[in-house]
Amino acid sequence: MLKRGDQPELDVFPIFVSDPNAPHAAWRFCGTGFLAADELLLTCWHCVASTTDLPEGKGVYGIVYKTQAVGGTLEFARLDSLSRDECGTDIASALVPLKQRFGLTLGRPPAPGAGIDVWSFGYPLTQTFSTPEAPGLRFTLEPRLLKGYVMRTFFYAQPGLGSTPSYELDMPTPAGLSGAPLVRVDQRRELVGIVYGSHDVAEIDEFESVDPETGATTPEVRRVVSFGLAHFLDILHRVRGVATEHLPLAEWLAARAAKGR
Repeated sequence: MLKRGDQPELDVFPIFVSDPNAPHAAWRFCGTGFLAADELLLTCWHCVASTTDLPEGKGVYGIVYKTQAVGGTLEFARLDSLSRDECGTDIASALVPLKQRFGLTLGRPPAPGAGIDVWSFGYPLTQTFSTPEAPGLRFTLEPRLLKGYVMRTFFYAQPGLGSTPSYELDMPTPAGLSGAPLVRVDQRRELVGIVYGSHDVAEIDEFESVDPETGATTPEVRRVVSFGLAHFLDILHRVRGVATEHLPLAEWLAARAAKGR
């Protein structure tokens, strides 16, 4: 499990759209991404797929990270060679000029099953705002560590993508956490999935009122039962794109290790 002093935020970043000529003037928060290896970032494709509505067609995707200097400042790094997984999944890869510092490693099969404890770290519910005095978007980062367990592995009918091998998680996965790593608690740096959404499985009505004339009932309080969703380990092993030189991720990582990189 995570130990005191562990800092997953060293390798996990918020993704923004920004102006390449003024990167600190961010336009939109998009989700979370993380370093799966030196200079290789993974996220969800749906976080970085809106290329047609970027302002004036000049926006670029990038991450915001803190420099290593004492009292480090926030900097913007562009996502280069950004592409969707060539297998057609909701995963994207890109190159960024950063080295791993926390050091996530790709998990080995078999994938964790029901009951395995997991954690994730990302930037859900990031607050954004603008002011008349300064152009671009201002933001307040809200990094969060979340813990839960795998409830089951199953095929989820992901809208627009069809049947997707997934973990169902007993863990909240609020908006903005998409693209965050899913890691085994007992192996605190072993990557086993990527968070991509929530599964609303039931709606519960409470405190119903009854119309005395018609007898119709109206719920006064409504709760939604929701579980987290994450991409399966096997999908990660097969992810490939421009950033991995069109090789499956597991094969690309093995080739780099053989070269001592």
